[in-house]
Amino acid sequence: MKRRHPARLTALLLSAWLLSPVAARADSSQTDPDSLYRRALRHLQAGTTQDRQFAMQELEQAVRNSGRRVDILHAAAWTYSALGHYGQAHHCLDRITQLEPDDARAQARLGQLWKWQWLASVDPADYSNALDHFLRAAKLDPRDLESRLAITALALVRNNRKLGMAAARSAELCAPGSVEAELAVGCAAYRCADVSTADRAFQSTLPRLPASLRRRFTDPRGAAFDAPLEALSAGEADSASVVCWRDRDPDLTTPENEAQLDFLSRVALAVLLFRDDRGVRWDMRAELFARYGIPKSIVPPPPPDADQDVETYLSFAPMRYITTARGPEVDIVFPFHMQTWVYPELGMSVPLWDRSLRESYGLPVTYGHDADPRPAPQLLAARSDLIAIDDGRGVYRALPPGVTPMDARAVLTFFPGERETRLVAHLEAEGRPSDSLWGSWALVDANQGRAIARGEGLLSVSACDPIGHKIVQFDAEVPPGEYRLDLAVDDHHGRRGVVHLGGHAEEPPTGLAMSDLVLVCGTSGASGGSVHIEPDLDGEAGQHGTLTAYFEMNHLALDPEGRSRYAYRYQVRRVEREKRSGESPVAIVEASREETNIGPRRRQFVSAAVPPLGRGTYELEVDVRDLGSGETAARTVRFTTR
Repeated sequence: MKRRHPARLTALLLSAWLLSPVAARADSSQTDPDSLYRRALRHLQAGTTQDRQFAMQELEQAVRNSGRRVDILHAAAWTYSALGHYGQAHHCLDRITQLEPDDARAQARLGQLWKWQWLASVDPADYSNALDHFLRAAKLDPRDLESRLAITALALVRNNRKLGMAAARSAELCAPGSVEAELAVGCAAYRCADVSTADRAFQSTLPRLPASLRRRFTDPRGAAFDAPLEALSAGEADSASVVCWRDRDPDLTTPENEAQLDFLSRVALAVLLFRDDRGVRWDMRAELFARYGIPKSIVPPPPPDADQDVETYLSFAPMRYITTARGPEVDIVFPFHMQTWVYPELGMSVPLWDRSLRESYGLPVTYGHDADPRPAPQLLAARSDLIAIDDGRGVYRALPPGVTPMDARAVLTFFPGERETRLVAHLEAEGRPSDSLWGSWALVDANQGRAIARGEGLLSVSACDPIGHKIVQFDAEVPPGEYRLDLAVDDHHGRRGVVHLGGHAEEPPTGLAMSDLVLVCGTSGASGGSVHIEPDLDGEAGQHGTLTAYFEMNHLALDPEGRSRYAYRYQVRRVEREKRSGESPVAIVEASREETNIGPRRRQFVSAAVPPLGRGTYELEVDVRDLGSGETAARTVRFTTR
């Protein structure tokens, strides 16, 4: 079995050293493996180069003399791993599994070695070996938490959600209350689109994380804060995180913040994947996991020349170096591991270098430009299902995994009231008459971030397009202020669409008040003091021969009998660039009418018969005059014909 690992080079160097005169000076009188191992540790503790050489010799001799001493082999394997001599660690652990196939600790450590090897080589065979050893370890030891965490991570990076969830639940049973197990459950639940379980798991776990690890989950922007993340206290970092995600919740109709859950699950996956018995190894690979998720592919470098006796993922990088101020520039080379992470949906191809040859990857050495990756702006602009942070330094999903974006659109209309404004929202989506679509909305005070209205309802057949679309109406009375409105449609079969709207509710005037002017396809008449209308979202009502619009008036002046009188005039005209500056558009249709009303409030429909209109943009203008007070108001709405 070929192990593509830098330890192969280390083994060759060690063999050469053992044949050198330095080796001959080592004391060979004591061949007991316990004594040899203890002497090796003492030499390692001394820390000099010569002591390290003696230690490696003594450790090798202890392994040779260990016989069936599994404890010595375990100790040697751990020491080799800590020193980065992974080939020798493999050898010791393989011997243990031959001597005692049911040794769970050896299986788990072999799983770790194969996992790190796979993370460098991206070889499917290495992945399979890692997963097999972890599964054996978990089966042999019901208390082995680390193997269950590793299985969760390995399964999820390959989108094996069933195995990932099973391993996470097993970890939870194995170590109740463990923060790592809860992170595994949260990560797996999110990947299974169970956002409520994921949210509960993360919210209960994050406060209990160690401070150093908790910061990884605090904010996706890192240096985007005024102060670096490391410079913030735990409380400051938590507060900054709340503000960051509150302003970036992609769907206010749900109690969870889907984009934040995507971020948390990515960090959790990186923590589970890039960990061993010494803790989490956070390098640029883990950073990319947190910022952009699992890459579409990981590409190793091209194979070396046939005459190069190096590993297939070992490359050589040029480094510019100037010997003296007057001397010429020369290029020297140094070996490093390399892999390229590819995110085609973001237009990103990120090369990574492991210059230490210790499985710690960073960005390549560059001259004259920043190597930190950023997505292509035009690709981000075309993806409404993604949330970008800090100019693309992090990109997160607005929908959970397994949910397909669904086209939806909405319109927001304001109608004046006595002391408040009636806000009316219409949500429309494609759907046949037999389809069941559910709509929901959340209305939030933009300044305070507080939800003041929520609702849900079944979409009904559209009057504008009875065959192809369905629509639902939501409304609420609101005080003056700025508002954010999210509307969502869901077919409960994996498709969901979200629309974001915003608007300003004016202070109701004391005199004549006129609402927005709305082109409508149909109405349901008065119901409980309100009118349910269906706006023409395409703005194409005029091409059918009749143009219908709706508006409301309030605070009309009353005579002694409680009646109000008003007049309105409407015009339909073409909107186009005039040949001569200052020329006004010519009215195609114009009419006026006087009305008497009971009370100060009026709900008014206007229907205008229009001739066949050529292709272009038109506008309908309605002017209102209160005949009692003399006050006037006007509104305009545009529409198109094709």
